[in-house]
Amino acid sequence: MFRATRLLALALLVAASSARAQSSTAVLPAGAVLTNYDRVLIGQEEALESGAFVARVADSTAGWYNPAGLALVRRSVIGASATGYELNITDLGKVQTSSGGVSLNQLPSYFGAVLGGDVIASDKWRIGFSATKPTSWTATINGATLAGVDINYSSSVSISTLVPTISAAWALLPTLRVGAGFGVAITSISQSQILSEGLASDGGDNSLLRTAVGTGTTWGGQGSFGVQWDITDRLVGGISLRTPTFTIIQTGALTYQSVYTDHVGRTSDERYFNDPNATFTYKLPFNLNFGLAWREPTFDVEVDMRFHSAIPQYVLLASSEQVHKTVTDAAGNQTTTSEPFPGLTYGAAQVWNIAIGGRYQLSEAWSLHGGFYTDLAPTDPSITNVFRSVNLFGLTAGAKLKGEHLSGSLGLGFSWGSSQNFDIGQSVAAEGGTRLSILSITLLYALAYRF
Repeated sequence: MFRATRLLALALLVAASSARAQSSTAVLPAGAVLTNYDRVLIGQEEALESGAFVARVADSTAGWYNPAGLALVRRSVIGASATGYELNITDLGKVQTSSGGVSLNQLPSYFGAVLGGDVIASDKWRIGFSATKPTSWTATINGATLAGVDINYSSSVSISTLVPTISAAWALLPTLRVGAGFGVAITSISQSQILSEGLASDGGDNSLLRTAVGTGTTWGGQGSFGVQWDITDRLVGGISLRTPTFTIIQTGALTYQSVYTDHVGRTSDERYFNDPNATFTYKLPFNLNFGLAWREPTFDVEVDMRFHSAIPQYVLLASSEQVHKTVTDAAGNQTTTSEPFPGLTYGAAQVWNIAIGGRYQLSEAWSLHGGFYTDLAPTDPSITNVFRSVNLFGLTAGAKLKGEHLSGSLGLGFSWGSSQNFDIGQSVAAEGGTRLSILSITLLYALAYRF
């Protein structure tokens, strides 16, 4: 499921760091924070077959799946698709929310166009443009509470990645095609968080109030390359890769405030940070896909392997501004100091995923499609607390109707997974923490027009 509420995790980590510095216990509700890579499916037939199309892609989606497939487009084509609407059922175990456990969201769209032989006076070259949204997630938690703890937490988070790409393909031989492209991955993120908490320490009554509001956008350049080879009349192989992103533009803003009060000792600790020009960075890994497909007149089947490289730890959010701290002692004396913003770091482990998809042709116009895929988590819970680690598994199925010029598809997707137990605060650590469980039901639909 996401790819997910990353800035929520960012805020939680800032909050936890501040709470530790204040020698207080911060019991924070767990968020649905995932960084899985292969959750969102794109394309008319491709989405219905779990994205297993590296070897067979031959339409406007080739700019995303394998640019070599552009060479198979004979006449100019325009394609658009949407994952549609997704119903997410999220269970956070011990953390109870007044809303947010069940959500319905509109998911990303895709647009692509290929200049065919009716425009380009060549049977070997093809040029295509695509705008793909492989990541899109919105989550809202209202009135989150934890049994036995005086806590109230609300958060609204959104994240999306748009990748406009220009691609070209060349048919070296009738059975061998190569392609390449260049795109810019534009990732935008925003969040708003409010936490109030009553704490009990050594018989005393303490309270904590914390707010955080942040936004960020990063542009990362990314190259893509691909090969398709018709090994026999029936057997087809394909390889595609995308390079790691390199940063072009970084923008961000973060405002954070925390007030911790010891009502018995009559002391307080206040912290404030504001930087409208913070630096937000998000990196995408090296990605390698390779697949084999078997084609018959009435059916196709393809198996793809997807590799995502590890990402060394890097600074996710940085700032040169200072954190202002005001401490009040029992006598009412105040001391104001400043300290550097510690920054947040993140890194990812390598991931291997698999996708299996197939088509059965009912008639010249109608066909049935289905697939299975895995979407394993790149986050190692033993190394970082920034994101959650949930291994997802998915099934897709649907039908396509093809006309002379216009075609469309409709289907459903299901994905599910759960994390290991994790702690959400020191006071509940002994109770085994909680578990993040996810069930998603997705409506898949797409349209394409061929000239």
